[in-house]
Amino acid sequence: MRAPTEHPPVDLRLVPAAAAAWAVMLLGLGLGPIAGGLVACVAAALACRGHRAPVLLAAAGTAAAAGIVIAAHTFLVVAHPLHEQALRGAAATLRVVLRDDPRTLRTTGQPGPAAARVVVPADVVTTTAGAGSWSGGGRVLLLAPAQGWQGLLPGQAVTAEGLLAPPDRHDLTVAVLRVRDVPHDVADPPWWQSAAGGLRSGLRVATGTLPPAEAGLLPGLAIGDTSTLTQEVDDDFRTAGLTHLLAVSGANLAILTGAVLAGLRRLRADPRLSAAAAAAVLVGFVVLARPSPSVVRAAVMGAVTLVALGAGRSRSALPALAAAVLVLLFADPALAVDA
Repeated sequence: MRAPTEHPPVDLRLVPAAAAAWAVMLLGLGLGPIAGGLVACVAAALACRGHRAPVLLAAAGTAAAAGIVIAAHTFLVVAHPLHEQALRGAAATLRVVLRDDPRTLRTTGQPGPAAARVVVPADVVTTTAGAGSWSGGGRVLLLAPAQGWQGLLPGQAVTAEGLLAPPDRHDLTVAVLRVRDVPHDVADPPWWQSAAGGLRSGLRVATGTLPPAEAGLLPGLAIGDTSTLTQEVDDDFRTAGLTHLLAVSGANLAILTGAVLAGLRRLRADPRLSAAAAAAVLVGFVVLARPSPSVVRAAVMGAVTLVALGAGRSRSALPALAAAVLVLLFADPALAVDA
């Protein structure tokens, strides 16, 4: 009689550190740089006491580091010149680089594709507001008319004019610009964004033979492109609690990388070559689907797993998830407000 298979214990060592980092980032985003600095001091004091439990010591050290990082980020937001101008509702001209595709701002009674306005996340390059002008970074959110803005690609530099307003979310956005007109001085996008934009557009064209509901749904399920999703389908998915199906995440990446790994395994390829090929596919799909929070989380988890595969080490989902949380929160603390 064969003995029952023994499962290895669940590896929870990184979970307290990931949870501590997430909690500290949320606290700093909500309460500002002083709160982040205080948490960093308290956590550093606990870590310096040299607790005997390595897991708790790692969690305290991670919390201290997270406090320093979020204090620095939130201080830069508060001290940014656009922050004060936004509170005053000043007029401004911004030279920005788009961080994502313009997203339709849906309103009741309007069909999705024909909505009048779009939301455009961007990074500031130069600013002219009030009597001054300056160069420097900072995240802004543009509320713009769909005409002239819909169809722009991430990585394109444009000039926008409008009125500033303070953001309504604590996500490191410096200001909101209510744009009055079409963009000016539009630069060409990077070649990889042009290629990805062509593929996304090609998928929309290929589904054009389907009825409107299905034609808008298929790109959303495949690559997270909901630009042609009808309002009725969007409302139905929200009512049913199924909007997560329109957010590309682990399942999409697992199908692609799994297919690549399975094919190379049949060819008896070296594990390191297999991991490198799957990583290339992973990066390409992130560009195609756009680096939304669910996509980058799944991508980093996949990268951790591929590193383990290439190194010949065991692979486990929970440590990969915790490692992904830590990497992403320190790279972009604003992700803490997006579960």
